[in-house]
Amino acid sequence: MGWAMPHFVSQRDEFSCGPVALFNALRWSGHQATCREVLPRLMTYMKCEPPHGTRTCQVERTLRRYSKYFSAHRLPNPSVQEIVKHLDAGGAALICFGFDDENNQRRGHYCLLVKTNEAGSMFEVVNYPPREGCPSRETVSRLKRKTLINNLRRRACPCSIEESRCEKGCRGWPTVWLLESTTRNSAPIARIFVFMRLD
Repeated sequence: MGWAMPHFVSQRDEFSCGPVALFNALRWSGHQATCREVLPRLMTYMKCEPPHGTRTCQVERTLRRYSKYFSAHRLPNPSVQEIVKHLDAGGAALICFGFDDENNQRRGHYCLLVKTNEAGSMFEVVNYPPREGCPSRETVSRLKRKTLINNLRRRACPCSIEESRCEKGCRGWPTVWLLESTTRNSAPIARIFVFMRLD
């Protein structure tokens, strides 16, 4: 029996990618989450506010809260090979990565990788930010391997030059957690990654 892609959502502002990523991870795990009920609770619980969005420590706290649906394990120094391996096994990857925007401001973003092709050269990603050639935000879009490799480059958080940990609880980018679904019953326990980019 194959896995049917759930109805994912994309963010409608510049700062809620963290709660949206967690909401999509719940949907991926088989939870029947609805935007109207669950997303506002995630926004509050994760203390997601403009302009910076969600801190890594709030994501970790929320992953523990939803341990009924998946268990989480932080993955240090993530590689594309590890991500491909888990996607091929039926998992997903929640990632947080950093980048410099058009104003040279350091920003972060959370999104969810759900699928790769056989060669591991293209990825389906949920709530990836708008980019050149694709100015509007799509719910599910395709991401090239070289773009993912660039996203996995180590970057300091915007509030400190110290990459390991700043005074606001950031840990630099990328941040990745392996999630094991405890609710999907169509396959063996699946794994998910979490990448983060703080909006």
